[in-house]
Amino acid sequence: MLVEGFYSIIPEELLEPFDENELELMLCGTPEVSVEDLKRNTQYPRMTNPLGVPVIQWFWQCVENMSNEDRARLLQFVTGSSQVPSGGFQTLEPKFNVQLNFAPPSHLPVSHTCFNTIELPDYRSFEQLQDRLALALKEGAEGFGEA
Repeated sequence: MLVEGFYSIIPEELLEPFDENELELMLCGTPEVSVEDLKRNTQYPRMTNPLGVPVIQWFWQCVENMSNEDRARLLQFVTGSSQVPSGGFQTLEPKFNVQLNFAPPSHLPVSHTCFNTIELPDYRSFEQLQDRLALALKEGAEGFGEA
């Protein structure tokens, strides 16, 4: 019944080009993603000085340079939701995690939405990280089995 009511307002054929993530953004709007709040509440498993690692520094520089819409895409890619938790990132469980992996720098970042984790290869430059992350967010928006 709910679906029939929905389609009585917005015809189904108008919604077909959009996936569930795009519909969520259209219906709920793009949340304001605070980089400082996210950064303050991020964990770096098995890293003793994460902010001293170039790839981690470049990651945050990249996030700061993103549009708010792209930050929402990053959240979608890493957590499975484009929405900021109602209590901010301090209430996100499990916490947002950034890890390095041993993949070659030609590989894309990998996310594990069940653990709110993004794994980054040891990229050689900011530009390489920015390029690979942008591609991962674009391809990752397609859903399971598409990236």
